[in-house]
Amino acid sequence: MKRIITVLAALLLAGCAADPIVAHYPQYDKESLVKEASAIVAVKVVSVRDSMLEPDYSDPTLDPRDNPDDPKASGVPVHVFTVEVIKPFKWDRKTVAEGGKSPSPGDRTEVREEGQHTLQVGQSYVLFLETYPDSPASILGGNQGIFIRTDDGKIKSATSDESYTEEELSK
Repeated sequence: MKRIITVLAALLLAGCAADPIVAHYPQYDKESLVKEASAIVAVKVVSVRDSMLEPDYSDPTLDPRDNPDDPKASGVPVHVFTVEVIKPFKWDRKTVAEGGKSPSPGDRTEVREEGQHTLQVGQSYVLFLETYPDSPASILGGNQGIFIRTDDGKIKSATSDESYTEEELSK
């Protein structure tokens, strides 16, 4: 009995050592990634800073006093990248219709990334983004929305074999 309790305690402690916040992102096929992205832009990463993504406490289900163990009820560490737009392929029409503007080459905007820091300062990417009115954009599908240009002019996923042409992104 003492041995079972020791093994259970060791397993519990091992579980506590793991990162309790694990993001689960939806997966997109080639067509839905383009369709669901509110923005697709070629960018160059200018700088990065660490930040916290705070929950919207106007949602009563996220009150940490009601469920202090819910990771959604507390801040989530994120990296916020300042990026310079090289070329916008797609930008949220609703944002533009409400008086916002599609970015132009040279404009700067912010993009956040949860979890593993994969974007590198000084590097260029094509990002599939979800935009928000008062928060940095997020990369769609986690790292699934990170692409690079290849020497043959294709835009290839940084995490899979998916690739696009510029024409496919501008639809």
